[in-house]
Amino acid sequence: MDSLGLIAAFRTDVDDNAVPQLWSDASVAEYADDAQKMFCRLTNGISDSTSDLCSIDIEIGEPFADLDKRILKVRRMQRASDSRPIILVNFEDLDSCGLRLDATRGTVGNAVLGMDENKVRWSRVPAVADVAQLTVYRMPLRAITVAKTQLEIAEQHHRALLLWMKYLAYSRQDSDVYDPRAAAANEQKFRAYCMDAKFEQDRARSKVRVVRYGGI
Repeated sequence: MDSLGLIAAFRTDVDDNAVPQLWSDASVAEYADDAQKMFCRLTNGISDSTSDLCSIDIEIGEPFADLDKRILKVRRMQRASDSRPIILVNFEDLDSCGLRLDATRGTVGNAVLGMDENKVRWSRVPAVADVAQLTVYRMPLRAITVAKTQLEIAEQHHRALLLWMKYLAYSRQDSDVYDPRAAAANEQKFRAYCMDAKFEQDRARSKVRVVRYGGI
C-alpha cells in the first residue's frame, strides 16, 4: 500500500467520503506520516545499512562526527578502508572500558555514543581520513504527503497505521469529529499492536542460539 491507498483506506474506515470531507487530504497525510514515525519509535525502527545516512566521514583532526537525526540506534560500525570494526562504547561505560578522551591521534578504533545529541566521538582524534559504515535502526527517510509516497515499513503493518491515524483524527478539537472514547480505543489498539510487532521483529532479527548440554 502506498500513501494514497492508506489515505483512501482511512476515509473508508471513518466513513468520510462525502463532500465536504471532515478531514482534508493534507490532514490525513499528516496523520499517516505521524503514524509511520510512531510505529518506528515503538518498534525500534527500520533496519538499514545502505542508505546515505549509514556513511559518515572520519575527518583528520576532528574528534566528533554528526549522526543523522533519523537514526534511532547504531547497531554496528566499521571502517570503509579495511572493513575492520569500530567498537561502539556508551559514554557511561568509558571508565569501565579504560578509555580516555584526549588529543591522542591515531586510527579510529572506538566510537563513543551518548556524549552529545546526534553525534559520535572517536576515542582517538583521527590521523587518517576514512569513512565509517553504519548499520542502524532508523526513522523513515521520507515524509508522507498528499503526493504518492511509498511506505517504508513492511506491508503487513500498513493497516495498523490506521489505528494511530484515527486516534489523531478523533483527537482533533472540532465538534464535528472530536470523540475521546474512539481516540483512546484506537490509541490503545495501536500501542498493543506495536508491542506485538516489536516482539516479532526482535525475534526475527536475533540469531538462534544453540544451547549445549554436557553429559552426566
